[in-house]
Amino acid sequence: MLSKVQREKIRSIKQGYEQKGMKEVKARDGVWRPKNIGEVLEGEYLEREEDADSYHRNKYHFTDNGMLKDSNGRPVGIDGRVAVFGSITLDERMSKIPIGANVAIIFCGEKVNPGFKNPTKLFTVMSNQEIEITPEESITEEDKTAQIIGVDDPQARELIKDCITYLKDEGNHNPTEEEIAEYAKKLIYDSDEPNRELLTNVQLILAEKVKKKKAEEEGGK
Repeated sequence: MLSKVQREKIRSIKQGYEQKGMKEVKARDGVWRPKNIGEVLEGEYLEREEDADSYHRNKYHFTDNGMLKDSNGRPVGIDGRVAVFGSITLDERMSKIPIGANVAIIFCGEKVNPGFKNPTKLFTVMSNQEIEITPEESITEEDKTAQIIGVDDPQARELIKDCITYLKDEGNHNPTEEEIAEYAKKLIYDSDEPNRELLTNVQLILAEKVKKKKAEEEGGK
């Protein structure tokens, strides 16, 4: 993970070239990343790929007729397929749609998150089919054990170690759990695609450490 100073340096260099009328050239990866309100992805729902990237996001795959273009007018799909990464709003809606359904995903803009750098993308999802979920089915074993799994997240533990190192480099040689959590939040939300699940797991691990410390202090009295 790049440091904040390194990211700012790269961002500043990119902005300099953008001011000259240049745009960043990226390789096609078949992923739809809407920027303008009203953009629509439409196709047959092919599959859901779980934990598809380093941010542990779901990735939804659809058929593509070649008509979907990015903001620069270039085709998005590859080999008749196009995908979109999940988000808080999109995951909830896609969980109600079966494979094989015809789907239209409409980009509805972004919602600003007070105190955070990156906004939440908003979508409206249309489909010709919907899964009926009973109240009993809505709470899964995976949901019940999510916090336990989070505490064992190796990526979150590694980030905590990095934060402690960064804080020491800045002169804070004995940071509290609260200070570590705040530093982790700044690092995560300063990225272009913040991993909120990773932040949650970091907070769970640190909360567990605080709990253990209090238990040890009370046991020593």
